[in-house]
Amino acid sequence: MDWLWGLDIIAIVFLRSSWRRWLLPVLAAAIVLAGIGVALRLTHTAQSNNTSLPIHLAVPQITLTTSTDVEALRASDGKVLWHAPFAHATVIAGSGLVLVAETGQRLHLLDGRDGKVRWTHTLSVTAANGQFAPALITPDVALFTANMWQRTDNTYRVQVLALATSDGHVVWTYHEDNVMHVDLRLVRDMVMVADHAYVGLVHDISLSALTATDGSLRWRYSAHAEHINIYGLAGDTLIIRAAGLTTLNVATGKQQWQAAASTFDSAGCIAGDVIYASVYASDITMNPYSIAGIAAFRLSDGTILWRHDLSPQRITFPFACTPDGLLVEQVESDNGQTMLYHLRGSDGAVLRQSSFAAATVLPIAGLSADVLLDSATMLTLIDGATGRAHWHFTVPDLAGQFFAYPQSKGGTLYLSRGATAQARATLYAIDAAAGTMRWQHPYDGPINFGLDG
Repeated sequence: MDWLWGLDIIAIVFLRSSWRRWLLPVLAAAIVLAGIGVALRLTHTAQSNNTSLPIHLAVPQITLTTSTDVEALRASDGKVLWHAPFAHATVIAGSGLVLVAETGQRLHLLDGRDGKVRWTHTLSVTAANGQFAPALITPDVALFTANMWQRTDNTYRVQVLALATSDGHVVWTYHEDNVMHVDLRLVRDMVMVADHAYVGLVHDISLSALTATDGSLRWRYSAHAEHINIYGLAGDTLIIRAAGLTTLNVATGKQQWQAAASTFDSAGCIAGDVIYASVYASDITMNPYSIAGIAAFRLSDGTILWRHDLSPQRITFPFACTPDGLLVEQVESDNGQTMLYHLRGSDGAVLRQSSFAAATVLPIAGLSADVLLDSATMLTLIDGATGRAHWHFTVPDLAGQFFAYPQSKGGTLYLSRGATAQARATLYAIDAAAGTMRWQHPYDGPINFGLDG
């Protein structure tokens, strides 16, 4: 079974407290206004260090961005392997390559081994600028997206630009009109382009399946919804959320079923022939915005196997499957109180539950059964199957700042502390078994990082 997770991490982080939920529309508008543009004329201007593909990294490494540069660290001991002088850049890394968008005008592909520029692609504009950001790497193409607003008629457009990883020439382009941004996912040999329209408003949007190598359209699925999110791929079934939990045939885009219960857009959990998802509470007359339920759907036909309504005043997030069920987080919208439930997979019965004050539960990429509990000055690793604490990790010098979503590889947890433009950030490597520090790197401002190799 192949897995593809479409977790919109940033949106979920902001949903987990009341003020952050109010901030979502502001952020969405800022993304669009930052990308004001009309017509883009694309010009390939330079290339260098063009060695053969694919690139194999000798050791796993971390690629991160700071306010002054892009750098790579050896994952085992934090040694700096190289620097690249791209300030305020956006970056993604994968397959030994690093995609860099420098202030939206210059796009670069770096060799992950030494940070040398393989090629540079310069964007020229005939009017205003559409800010491009790296989105996805495939063996053949590097994909960037830009969100643009056309001033003359107040319309929105998202542009997708695919450049050859070999030399940076334009392989194909694609655009969607009347959407604010898109989410790209690589599914087999296709790039899925999922539309996100207007925050809080439904709209006619689509999910488009493009051939990754040439951008040709395989199929398009249309929906009347606020946005489309991809949950995962199980066999030939693509699981999405579009005005409800929906499954499509991945080869044709034909809808197989759509859930009768209204499903909330949150992380999902798939186990065998069952998918678990958040649903609105059964009795919405008490609170029409209560996302207090969790339901189990049979993947083959969408039948609801069971549903369990938890506290009506909390938002429900199912985010990890365990051998005998699933983990569910509920967040109190007013006071930040967090409940962590372990539900039995067969009938939704509560096996155990824990309550945490002013804490955030963080799923771990690479450790789906365990979670981190962030309570401002202390991290606690919670065993997802038992609810017991494995260890505590204290960082008193950075109280009040949230950790970024952690990642795990080779028995080490990697995570960063410091989430505002004014905060000093630190990248930590923590022994996943013992909760002890392996190494740390301080930075003068916020950072973003990813693992490769």
